[in-house]
Amino acid sequence: MSVSLQNVNFHYPDTPKNQVLSIDKWEVYPGEKLFIYGPSGCGKSTLLNLISGILLPSSGSINVLGESLEAMTDHQRNRFRANNIGYIFQNFNLIPYLNSVENIRLAHYFSSKNKPSNTTALVKKIHNLLEALNMPIESWHKPINLLSIGQQQRVAIARALINNPKLLIADEPTSSLDPYNKENFMRLLIELCTTQKITVLFVSHDQQLNQYFTRSAALPSINKIVNKQ
Repeated sequence: MSVSLQNVNFHYPDTPKNQVLSIDKWEVYPGEKLFIYGPSGCGKSTLLNLISGILLPSSGSINVLGESLEAMTDHQRNRFRANNIGYIFQNFNLIPYLNSVENIRLAHYFSSKNKPSNTTALVKKIHNLLEALNMPIESWHKPINLLSIGQQQRVAIARALINNPKLLIADEPTSSLDPYNKENFMRLLIELCTTQKITVLFVSHDQQLNQYFTRSAALPSINKIVNKQ
């Protein structure tokens, strides 16, 4: 099982009576591409932060890739996330003054696995990813803030994939994209994850994206996950 949640409840420490999430049982199988949708404020980002170990549940257990997150220290969770989980953020969270290669190398720096034996091997791996994403060579060494949104999204995908993650998490990454860029983003993402056999958790309020995934799950405002085939 890639992800398993059992009797998970979450509330923020300063508002113990305000339950953000309540999930009795929920599982994601290896290789699944799961689309999670729901209205704003229903807890979608909180769910992703729990699964990635950024947050811990108030009660219950979360098992990711065979490991119990609540049994780890903060340092162990950070290392586990760097080694096993790729994350594509809503606003990409790229460092604007670094170029494409530097942004991707920085993500690789925090991982302790699959380290190429030398810098040349790492740069080649980065170049191969950028080529697979149809990133123009002339843009590789430009600062991120000089790239188009479409180019930035490709860098964000490459950064999320550089450490060969077993699980990819995407939090509303298409919310600010026009229809053309949105379609290209989804096509590239799903194609690469299928090739590399990566489990995908993709959160959005845009139900039109459901067509790209093998399964969907609604996270309604009542904070109960309802699986839908």
